[in-house]
Amino acid sequence: MIRMGVLRTIQLLSLSLIVAACDRAGADVTTADGDAQLPPPAAAMSAEGGLGLDSRLEQLEADLGRVIDAGLDDESQVYILAAEATTDRLLEEQPTADWLGIGYLVEARLRQIQALADRIVAEHRREVAKELILEDIAALRASVRDLRAQLAAQGNGGAPPSLDSLLAGYANDPGTGLGGGPATTTSTDSTTSTEPAEPAEPTVVPEGGPLGEPIRP
Repeated sequence: MIRMGVLRTIQLLSLSLIVAACDRAGADVTTADGDAQLPPPAAAMSAEGGLGLDSRLEQLEADLGRVIDAGLDDESQVYILAAEATTDRLLEEQPTADWLGIGYLVEARLRQIQALADRIVAEHRREVAKELILEDIAALRASVRDLRAQLAAQGNGGAPPSLDSLLAGYANDPGTGLGGGPATTTSTDSTTSTEPAEPAEPTVVPEGGPLGEPIRP
């Protein structure tokens, strides 16, 4: 744990120096086409492998919380890059189960978290309104918290039943009447009247104008 804390301090310090250098360079730090700034190599500064998925998610949640608590000020911006670097390595860790108890693939949830983290970094570099970025950061932290809770819950592991098996079970269910037995029908009165129906009385239209208007002499 101490080793992880030391590594984290070194990584954040390195990221701070990178961000400061990019800020000083400004528009001079460009691609070969001269169109956009080169992003700092945040992924290369993330912690070493083998930390475990929950440890990485815990660190990700903590970094996002620091940004939210500080209101995305100049000092907390480095934690956005640190969080994005953590998401880049989430898939390297082996989860305790491939499927969540709610029937959701763990890998799919991790990819969703990665995509939102990439979006936040892109918004920050485009200087999107701070309020909008903080909303996405809060949504990302909520997603991370939910995933950690789902991983800690009971019932994770096996894949949910396939759609084909569900349809097959539905077709063989006697209650559906699709193959397991005769369907229940509602009885109806089959008696018919032999008496002829009486003709309807003709409609009498009053003379002299619209209905209700007195007849003129």
